[in-house]
Order: sequence, then structure tokens, then C-alpha cells
Amino acid sequence: MSSLKDDKAPCARLCHIVKWDDFPGYGFNLHAQKGKNGQFIGKVDDGSPSQAAGLCQGDRIIEVNEIDIANETHNQVVERIKAFANETKLLVVDQEADDYFRENNIVIKGTMQNIKVIKTPERNPNSVEHEDRSDGSNCSVDEVRMLLSSGYFPFSLSLSLSLSLSLSLSLSLSLSYL
Repeated sequence: MSSLKDDKAPCARLCHIVKWDDFPGYGFNLHAQKGKNGQFIGKVDDGSPSQAAGLCQGDRIIEVNEIDIANETHNQVVERIKAFANETKLLVVDQEADDYFRENNIVIKGTMQNIKVIKTPERNPNSVEHEDRSDGSNCSVDEVRMLLSSGYFPFSLSLSLSLSLSLSLSLSLSLSYL
């Protein structure tokens, strides 16, 4: 029996991961670990929805979308994760919690007490937004990219460069909103 008190015991985490429009995918990979049963989280991308939802490299997946995956293959788990287009819920444990529950003969389930629930924020906190539109609305980086790729530039840009024989460089840049 572990000497940890219940309030100090490790807990399972329910990572509710929601995709962002400005990030490709969930931002993690899934793999099996040699000599261990189950599916584990591999790399978690920095700044990803998965990282924001508390997913960590090495976490063991217990449930996907409230379904126990203990006896499922890698491909079955991948299909469960993909079952909903833009979100998934992963019940996971890190190594410390996994060891604690195993040592204390506690079956890990989504219905157990003291599960830490972490949900991806609605918007990517790493997105850069421009707050100075004339109508007060926001303009995302993706919108700016779309405007630039369309050839529409609501501003003029002039650049002048002068170079003298003494190798001094002067650069002038002006930007005017149209």
C-alpha cells in the first residue's frame, strides 16, 4: 500500500482536445512502447491544442471518447480519436499515476473521483491578432495571409535605399493605410 494520502495521490487527466483553425491537427502522435501494454502519447507539439489540453509525452491512454481502449489495436485507437472531426477526449495517466493505481489495485475509469479535466481553450493563445480595425473587429494572422496571397493590399509601402561610396547605408521605410 502506498504511503501517499488520498489528497496527494496522483490523478488521471481527461484531456478534452479541440482543434484550432490555425493549427494543423491535434499536435501529438500515438505509439506503443516496447514491453508495455497499451497506447502511449509520443511527441506533443509545442503550442498545439494537445499541449494546451494537458497532454504530455509518455502518457498512457486509458479511454478515448469515454471508451476503454485497453484491448484495442493501434489502428482501432486511431479510428476512435478520428471519430469526431474536430475534437477528442483522452483519459490519460502519466507514469507516476499509472504506478500508483497499479500498486493500489485501482482500476482507472472515466467515472472515478478526482479526475483532472483540462480542455483546449477555444482560441489558440499563441495566435497573433490585430485589434485596430476600423470596425473594432479582430483580424487573425490567417486572414492577413489570405489577403496577402490574394494580392489585395489595403496599404501602400514605399522603401528607399541609398548607398554612399563610404559604405554607409541609409534605409527609409514608410507605411500608409489606405
